[in-house]
Amino acid sequence: MNIFIHLGYTLIFSELLNLSYYNFILAFIFGVLVDLDHVFYYMLRLIKRKKIILLNSYKKTFVQEAIFYPVVILASIILKSAVPIIFFTLHIVIDYLFVSRSRPFAPFSKLEFKGIFNPKTGIYWIFMIASFVLFFVYFAVNRNYVYLLNLI
Repeated sequence: MNIFIHLGYTLIFSELLNLSYYNFILAFIFGVLVDLDHVFYYMLRLIKRKKIILLNSYKKTFVQEAIFYPVVILASIILKSAVPIIFFTLHIVIDYLFVSRSRPFAPFSKLEFKGIFNPKTGIYWIFMIASFVLFFVYFAVNRNYVYLLNLI
């Protein structure tokens, strides 16, 4: 899913849960930054002058899959916070609903799961637009932008 969608929902849920700055950083790491390896993958492809692969076949590592849950649970225990589990689950749910392919047990199994809403469908784009509207309405109309400013 689009990184802006992950960022938007991470911000909304962190504000709803009234997270401290420390917990917000954890939410950001486990809700958004788990997709950071995509940036390295795409940059490597660009440096090698290869085409960026299509939306329906992009690569995911085990960090964005359900197999990563033991690491997230261990991090939650060490950090004494449920925030990593909550926001990693949010990330996984959004990804599994709105990506074309996922491999929940990669690299140990090639079992593939196809998302309910493919990026080629209208539902995907309606969700994207609705998410952006929800984000702006929530933070602008409800005057919750103070929460965003306090995070800076």
